[in-house]
Formats: sequence, C-alpha cells, structure tokens
Amino acid sequence: SCQRLRVRCPSPPTPVPNSEIQGAIRELGSEDEVVRQAAAEKLLSLGADAVPALIQALENENVRVRLAAAAIVGEIGPDAADAVPALAQTLEDENAQVRLVAAEALGRMGPEAAETVPVLIWALDDESEEVRAQVALTLGKIGPEAGAAVPGLIQTLQDENEQVRTFCAIALGAIGPQS
Repeated sequence: SCQRLRVRCPSPPTPVPNSEIQGAIRELGSEDEVVRQAAAEKLLSLGADAVPALIQALENENVRVRLAAAAIVGEIGPDAADAVPALAQTLEDENAQVRLVAAEALGRMGPEAAETVPVLIWALDDESEEVRAQVALTLGKIGPEAGAAVPGLIQTLQDENEQVRTFCAIALGAIGPQS
C-alpha cells in the first residue's frame, strides 16, 4: 500500500462519464434550442459530477457544444475548478464567442483560476474587444493573485475600446495596492 511505503498515493482515476452524461453532452449540439436547454439544465444539475465530461466537451468539434460546456462550467463555478486548465486552453479557441464564455467561466472561479494568469495576460491581446474586456474583468475577479497581470493591464489601458479600458481600470483596483 502507498501509505505503508510512505509515498504519495496516486489520485483515483476520474470515473468515465456515464452514458446519461454523454447523451446530454451530445444534445448540447442539437439544432433544437429546447433540447440544448434541457441538456444544459441536466448537466448543470449534476454539478461537479458532470465536470469530467464537460472538460472533454470543451474540445468538441461542434462550436455549440464547446460554447455550452464553457458556460455550464462557469455556472457550476468553483466546484468545477478541475476544468480551469481546460478553460485556459479554450482561450485559444478559433471562435471568439467560445473564448469570451471561457474567460467569463474563469472569472466565476475567482482565485481558483489564479494558475491561468499567464494565459489571461496573453489573452489581453485577443482580436475581439469583447474577449479583451472579459479577460480584464476575469483578472480583476481573480484579485490579488493576478498581480503578475498588472503590467499587461496598464498597457491595455491604452486599448482603442472604452469598455476594455474601463474593465482594465476596474481590474487594477480589484488586484490591489501592488497595482
């Protein structure tokens, strides 16, 4: 046993998402909005139990599935902290709306998303104004743990978009005195 040998026991493997969860994930890509909404509500009701499948769904080829997965993870909030690395990768998605929702979901994690600060700093240069604004807000929601973002936020105060500039100023205030 690991304990007897005084070594760190490996974490138990993540359970394979059951067919019900996988079915709901598939339904997130439906053409029918009612079906998509019911699937999203089902996954949301499962909370952290749905997170492993939602992490996989962030890489789905269907943009609707990726978008919904990021939104649901954000709604679950800090209980979905296992999804933080996958959300950080999603900030590189080809679809600006998916990037926006991923940034928003990271913001809902608050300080739990502190490990993503380097990626968020990079995302302050996103081509989408909405994404840049959300990234600034997310950095502010991470708070003092986002101190490394201060130089990037100061630079982004020069952004051509007023909302981006405003959210950068708000983020700087939320990060605190070191800003």
